[in-house]
Amino acid sequence: MTATPRARVRLLARSGRAQPGIFAPLVLAQAAEIEALPVREFLENPTKLAKGLAALHQALATDAVVTAGADALLAEAAGAELDWRSYPPKVVSYSGAGGSLAAEVAERAATHPRVEAAVEATARLAATVPGDPALVAALTGPATLAAQLGGEWFTAAASDGSSDADAFMEIAGRVALTVTKRFLEAGANLVVLVEEQAPPEPVHEAWRSAVTPLANVTRFHQGAAVMVFESAAPADAASAPPTIGVCGAEGITVSGPPVRVRGVALPPEPKEWTVPAGEPALIVTAGVVPGRCAFADTLAACSRLAG
Repeated sequence: MTATPRARVRLLARSGRAQPGIFAPLVLAQAAEIEALPVREFLENPTKLAKGLAALHQALATDAVVTAGADALLAEAAGAELDWRSYPPKVVSYSGAGGSLAAEVAERAATHPRVEAAVEATARLAATVPGDPALVAALTGPATLAAQLGGEWFTAAASDGSSDADAFMEIAGRVALTVTKRFLEAGANLVVLVEEQAPPEPVHEAWRSAVTPLANVTRFHQGAAVMVFESAAPADAASAPPTIGVCGAEGITVSGPPVRVRGVALPPEPKEWTVPAGEPALIVTAGVVPGRCAFADTLAACSRLAG
């Protein structure tokens, strides 16, 4: 009997053996189009979010439903201001500029309206979507989140190896962990952490310390955790905890010891989606597919990769 997608995700987390066929495009904007809503309004409405994602899942016939995208969700939940004139939105105000964040920022982030909507949609889809698809929470990784919250201050402090940057990375990791727990408790079983690039070498240990609990809590919930690097991945996969998989974008080679989940990250434009021969296990887009992408292109790409 063929294992369901969710069972395959759990197998990935437990056995260390990659199984092919889990494909999770991050296309929240196109689900908003199905519901005929502006993206921001769609992402704050759990009913519309669940309905639109279910319809998109049925149309694309993928093995997964992505209920949250790495679209500055965590940064906004932690107090950053976003420019929503295009999607994914851009961070325009850094709530942690100068290295200061409120002690309760993680708890506040976990109850942000967008987080609440995505968590509720995850719970509804876990109970209602036929075919038992894998439920995916794609969230910003700690290094990228720290940069989104700290702005130029964090970039400079991290490059200088400041202990303040280490402490700030710890707070960013706590925000990611608190929100990730909510998705896992709601029924998500695959966590994709998207990093724009590897963190500066001076804060590598702090970054690793922030990532490790994310991998551990996902494993505790019998799920799998994967990290996607949009541009520059670490030179050695050992930089990430051994319980987290690593996906490299096109042109990036991730070396080091075997990881539990491996895969390839795809560019945002569906027409460019190609998978090198022999790439195992997991296929994800490195970012969120913009709403301006033609749905026909996404559908054709999904069909091509599934075939």
